[in-house]
Amino acid sequence: TELTEVVLRSFAEALGATLKVRKIRGDNAHHIVEATFKSLARCLRATLDAFSGAGTLAATPWAPRRGGKQRSTKETSIDVSLDLDATADAGAKGLCTGLNFLDALLARLRVASGIELRASCRGDTWIDDHHSTEDVMITVGKALAEALGDKAGCTRMAWAEGREGAAQVLCVMDLSNRPSFCSDLRLHARDEEFVDDVSVEMIHHCFESFVMNALMTVHLLQVPSAEAIPARDVALAAAQALQSRQWVQR
Repeated sequence: TELTEVVLRSFAEALGATLKVRKIRGDNAHHIVEATFKSLARCLRATLDAFSGAGTLAATPWAPRRGGKQRSTKETSIDVSLDLDATADAGAKGLCTGLNFLDALLARLRVASGIELRASCRGDTWIDDHHSTEDVMITVGKALAEALGDKAGCTRMAWAEGREGAAQVLCVMDLSNRPSFCSDLRLHARDEEFVDDVSVEMIHHCFESFVMNALMTVHLLQVPSAEAIPARDVALAAAQALQSRQWVQR
């Protein structure tokens, strides 16, 4: 809108900065103005986060982004460490949750995200997989939230895609601090009870526990397919789609 352009031009002149704004699409004036100033605020914050000092523009190095959490209950004892800026190990090295398929999910998430993640768990797996699966993902989520801190400089919002076999899963995410999880994963297409040593009914809860404790808003969408896709492939595709490479980069 004309008034928005006047305000932005005056703002840039007063700040002594170069400001470029381009509308890509949209015709609703309310949405254009709202989105413009939201984008401006985020760009300004990202720029200010890169500098420090009173009256100076001396760039400071980013602080390490690491998280570590322990969790002990009557059923489980868990230790998780996470480094967003370290290189991920391939395979399941450093992952020992007592559940093979949970290790595989975490390994896929770790490699796709390009982050270092280690997790160990001693749980009551001789009874079932519920406590270990839930508590591990709660702890991983909390460790991620700790590593992200105030999220200064992070991209924050992004989308990603995961594939495994015929499974294709899309993920939209926002580091919102207002946790919400929505999923339409069709995990019961083949009426399977288990994937390796993890029950199919726990896979949805696994992702939900991670998202809610990482304080993210996430929507997982499985692309429709004519065939009944194994729950294993859907879960691994979802773990890859949940990768954080885009929204943790700065």
